[in-house]
Amino acid sequence: LAFPDLARVVQALSQRLGRRIDEGSCRVMEQLLIENEEAEGTGRVRLYDFYKSNIHHGNAQFSESLGYLRQLGALDESDPVNPRVLIPNYLSMDANCIHVSGYYDLCCSDKCADLMGNL
Repeated sequence: LAFPDLARVVQALSQRLGRRIDEGSCRVMEQLLIENEEAEGTGRVRLYDFYKSNIHHGNAQFSESLGYLRQLGALDESDPVNPRVLIPNYLSMDANCIHVSGYYDLCCSDKCADLMGNL
């Protein structure tokens, strides 16, 4: 196989595997966040509800520190009294990726990027 052919095979495999991962753990995580969404369609979860979900329901993935969420751009502090986690930014965090190799990661798909790609 020539390199371009091999690259196409790897890309096709990763897209299929990536969809399976995305349909599984990513969608479950997204659904849990949406269930705690501040108001329908805002894409934000109050920080209190984010951590409450971890403590009361055992959702271990929702345990990142305030500083870590801030550093990765997953924290909306426009209202300092009521900070919120940005659902799309949280889902796209590197911590939610599966590191396949030093060259490749499988991450939750970015629905916004997918929609923009179709325009």
